[in-house]
Amino acid sequence: MDKKMVVTEALQKRELLVRQIYDKIQRARFVDTVERETGVLKNSGLNREEFIFRAQNQYRQIRDMMEQYDQLEQAIAEANARARVTTSRGRLSAASAAALRDRLLGIGIYEEDGDFEGALSRKLERELDCQGRTGGEVLVDPLHAESLAEELLDGKHQLLAELEAGISISHATTYL
Repeated sequence: MDKKMVVTEALQKRELLVRQIYDKIQRARFVDTVERETGVLKNSGLNREEFIFRAQNQYRQIRDMMEQYDQLEQAIAEANARARVTTSRGRLSAASAAALRDRLLGIGIYEEDGDFEGALSRKLERELDCQGRTGGEVLVDPLHAESLAEELLDGKHQLLAELEAGISISHATTYL
């Protein structure tokens, strides 16, 4: 990295770089056809040498930007591995805190399957709802499902707030 920056700046730079790379890819022209009579390239209107120069230059620029992105991503990952975030679940690396936050939000590699707390809360509520009392039946609820479901969700939301705050502070104070 050329300039010392905090993780927050690096994340913003990474986001901008992604847009710039995709924009450059969309605007680039690597192939054209030549009009036989004039020797001029059909789509670009350039002569052959100029088109070749531009295509090679555009490709090199895109590859350079991709390398810059990879270096930035690596620096962010390393900084997040070093930084620590304190939560009610203990002291975590910023990278672990971000992974836990994503799991709780149901995003990332597991999507909603990773939201164990939410799934367990919904299961408790569903079973409670499905056991509607009729006639002489008595509900057996040893866990007090309704309050336990609420407790799970409250704990999840509290932990998410701790993680978000800790990650934000870490990103704003940790240098690459």
